[in-house]
Amino acid sequence: MKLGDAWVVIEPNVNDINHAICGNRRNCVIALAVDRQFNLKGTGYTSVDANDIGITYKGIRYHYKPNRSMMTYLRTFDYIGEKKGIEEARQATKPKGFKCRFISSDYIAPPATEARKKRINDLRRERIAAAKAAGTYQPARRRYAGV
Repeated sequence: MKLGDAWVVIEPNVNDINHAICGNRRNCVIALAVDRQFNLKGTGYTSVDANDIGITYKGIRYHYKPNRSMMTYLRTFDYIGEKKGIEEARQATKPKGFKCRFISSDYIAPPATEARKKRINDLRRERIAAAKAAGTYQPARRRYAGV
């Protein structure tokens, strides 16, 4: 099983449950299990949301669709942890395997170099100067309260 396979099985173990943090997408039971299974500790980034498991590794972002039972498992852990405490949540949660479906992968663009930033700004200044010369320039409007 490797990143990018059509289906993967995520299997949280007792160690993942004991180190999980309730309500934390980076350190939840599922994220810790994914990090352990794919050996991502320190080299990748895993984030678990209600509809997506995002894994970033070596410049590629992988997206997996968790099944309903996995999300119920995770919500139950978080709910018990919030209402009764983390120790109660850890005792109530048992290791269980889940199947996830691969959705897509995206390449992550590297940050722009200083030369590229300078070129972008120079082109922007040229466009503004040409628009002012043609009399069609309209300054950018400020946004108010997200409008």
